[in-house]
Order: sequence, then C-alpha cells, then structure tokens
Amino acid sequence: GNNMMSWARKASFFFWALCWTCDSRSFKEAEPRDDVTKTVFELDDYLNGTFSSSTWNGTWLSDTEFLYKNTEGDILKYDLELKESEVFLEASVLTNYSGASFTLSEDQAFILIRYNVSSVFRHSTTSLFTVYDISNQTYYDIADLKPIQLATFAPTGHGLVYVYENNIYYLEDFAVDTSNPIIVTNIGEPGVIYCGVPDWVYEEEVFGSGSALWMSPNATHIAYATFQDENVTDFTYYLYGTPGSLDSQYPTEATIKYPKVGTTNPLVIVYLYDINANTTVEFQLPSSIDNKETNDYVLYDLSWVSNTEIAMISTNRIQNESIIIRCTLDGLCEEEESYTEENGWLDAKIPKYSKDGTQKLEILPQPEGDDRYYHIVLTDITTKNKTRLTHGKKRVTSLYGWDEDRGLIYYVGSAEDIPSQQQVYVVNTSGEETCLTCEWVVDDDKCEYAAASFSTSLSYHVRVCSGPNPIYVQLENTHNASDVLIWQENLSLREKLAAKVLPVIKKLTVPIN
Repeated sequence: GNNMMSWARKASFFFWALCWTCDSRSFKEAEPRDDVTKTVFELDDYLNGTFSSSTWNGTWLSDTEFLYKNTEGDILKYDLELKESEVFLEASVLTNYSGASFTLSEDQAFILIRYNVSSVFRHSTTSLFTVYDISNQTYYDIADLKPIQLATFAPTGHGLVYVYENNIYYLEDFAVDTSNPIIVTNIGEPGVIYCGVPDWVYEEEVFGSGSALWMSPNATHIAYATFQDENVTDFTYYLYGTPGSLDSQYPTEATIKYPKVGTTNPLVIVYLYDINANTTVEFQLPSSIDNKETNDYVLYDLSWVSNTEIAMISTNRIQNESIIIRCTLDGLCEEEESYTEENGWLDAKIPKYSKDGTQKLEILPQPEGDDRYYHIVLTDITTKNKTRLTHGKKRVTSLYGWDEDRGLIYYVGSAEDIPSQQQVYVVNTSGEETCLTCEWVVDDDKCEYAAASFSTSLSYHVRVCSGPNPIYVQLENTHNASDVLIWQENLSLREKLAAKVLPVIKKLTVPIN
C-alpha cells in the first residue's frame, strides 16, 4: 500500500536524478577545483587540538598596563605608552603550585595563588590558597591550607576575605598572622546554611558564580548573602565514579537541596559587616513585589553604588516583577524602581551607576517596529527621567564601560538585522552611535564576531575578532585609532588551514511566523 508507493516514488526520483547526472556530464565539462591538493580534517585533528587558536591572554593592571604570560611561564607587565614589557613575576614563583592561577592585590605588593582546585558544582570549587609577598619573596599559607571555597583581595590595600565551610573570614594583615582571622560569620553549616557563597540553586540558576559577597570600594565593609536551606526539600542522585575502577562498581548516592515547583525556596537574607567596628546589620528589604508566600523573593544581584550605598535587585518567584532597592550602611533601604513583564519573565540585572550615584545605565526591552529589543536606557534617579540611547533591530548584550567625562558608553551587541554577528559599539549620551568594529577587515573579510576588553579608565582597549577567520587580536588607543599594536595573528594556524579543505558555510534566514 503506502510503503510500496513510497518506495516507488523514491526509485523514480533516484532514476531521474541518475539520468540528469549522466545527461549533465555529457554536455558540461567539470569545473577545475582549487582544493585537489588539500587534505580533509580528521578526528585526531580535533582530539589533539591541532587547529586550536590563541587569543588575548592579558589582564588589565591599570589604564595603560596589563599582565600576560610568555611561553616560558614568566608573568610580564606591558606598558602601552612605552610599548615595552618587563618581567613582573618569574615562573619559578609558581613552580611548586601545579596548575596555579593568581590574582594581584590592589597595591601590587602581593599575589594570591590558587591551586589544587576541585570542582563542587558547575561554578563552585574548593582550592588551596597561598599569598606571595613580591618584595620579600615570602609565602603565607591561608587557612592552614584547608580547602577554601572562595578567597579574594580587598579592593584597596591587601586585606583578604575568604569562605571556609560556609563561613566568612577576614585577614587584615596575613604577614602578621594568618591563623587568627576575623570571624565575620559563624552560623554557616555545610549543605544547610551558606554565608558568602550560594547554595546549589542560586549558583546554578541565579548568580552563575560561586560568590555571594561584595566588599565596599574602600574595603571597610563586606556585604554578603546567606542562604538558609533547612526547609528546602532534598534531592538524591547517583555518582557513578571512575570508569574501570573497582571502587566504582556500584554507584554512590549524593543529596542536594533542590526546590521544585510548589516547594520551599531557600530563605535569602543580606547582611553588612563593618570591619572596623566589628558589627553586623541586616538589611530590611522593603518590597512591592506580589508573592504568594512571605519572603519568597529571588535575590539577583548586589552592587556598591558608593562607599556608603548599596543597590540590590530581586524578583518574585515567577520572575515577572522585580524591584531595585538602595540601602545605606545603617541597614535602611528604600525602593528605587520596580519593573513588570506581562508576556514572560524579566531578565533582572543590576544597573551600572554613575560615580555620584545620581544616574544609571540599564539594558531594557524597548519597542522597535512590531517587536522589542534590548537597548541601553539612561535614567536620572532623582527625576526618574529616562533617555533611550541605542536603537535598531539589534540586541545590546552587555556594557564594557562608561566614560562619564566624555559622555561615552562602550558596549557589545548584535549587528543591525543580523543576529548571528556581534560587534563593538560606542554611543554618547545624546544617542549618537558608532560601530567600532563593523568595518574592521581581517584577512580581506570584514570581522563578523568581535569583542573587546577595556583598560581601567577606558584609554586603551583590546579588540578580538573571532570570525569568520581565525582569531585576530589587536590593542588600540581608544581615542587615537592610529595607535595600534598587533597582539596575536595566529599565523601558524592560518598556514595549516590553507592546506585543508574548508567547509562551505551557508547562512539562512528562516521565517518563524
């Protein structure tokens, strides 16, 4: 019946295609191919990383300097004004710390070495930490080399805050004593109460990181969130161990707190610790958010507006209402602005505030034709007056920086009417936009996927082009386009690709309504 008809149609089509091919060959001469001497890609090329590329490997140190690692493993400091580099840290400093990474203190006197990293969940880890005094060439082990969940230098000086077994500790001067830190919290309990680090659901679904503490710019206060999971339902899953290991013949069970629909969420409370006074206050969070259950809100982010003010953004459980609140050091808070979404859910993000805290930049859905696109909106907090700065059928993805003196905002987003492309832009506070990378030509092709990284005061930036050709990196003076430094060309990769048969790339536009 139907199967026979289907087979007959297929056979007929095959016969027609075969005849067409024969007929074509009898009248049309084959076109010469330019890839007859080229080879195809093999699985080992992928598995061995034969065609992997190098990209920007620097970390901004100041407005004109950055650190990077050379092929010998030394850490060098590059000065963009002098166009020269010098050894900042010899590779031997990290010789005994296999696979180590490090961060530099604000005063550039110490480095925090992180090593023996073990993953917990997607973003959370435990690690060992050691501080190295650059001038004295002395090492200081943190927390007696116990596995620490989080450690970070203070924004100024070289104080150190860390989290061990869900409690927060602070070291004012590790050169004096690392074994007696200031105990910021003592209520933490592994698997139940988290201080300064998120529980599983907040790490995975909200923050996308393993940190839930924020130090003030002047390093006098620590804001932190606690996540109380006592009433969150347990979820049990299997761990299958190492393939081929006799110890892993049978799976073991693991349990996490996993809230599902209609069950209790973690209770989140935000506190502020005063380092000098050794006191803690709880933020009293006002809310106009409609929730079926008391305190059933979701904390999305927190940011220091100044040394004396904090901003927080939270949503209701179904995430169609959100609120931004501003809090002072005494723990008092008031609502700054609220948002609602009738046709879905909100993408709750903390705004970028001006230095004096009177203005803010946000990426909000804005009408564009029959649709809405995410664009930059500038708000005067006192008058509530909003000014839309960017326009077009494109999406602003994130902000790179705000040059308040020049009235310029640098950002990255999709290309106009081409969502597959990404470009770097600048817009002034009058709404005049310029694409910085749309005409950037690499290997005779315009760059279709660009990104950037700016120095601390935006005087210089790194441009990275990731397609359609291999990665290409250059550094550029933001205010002088002729001041350019080519950083990475991936020449060897380009040579290897020239000997390969490359795939044909087709871009299709598919109507969805």
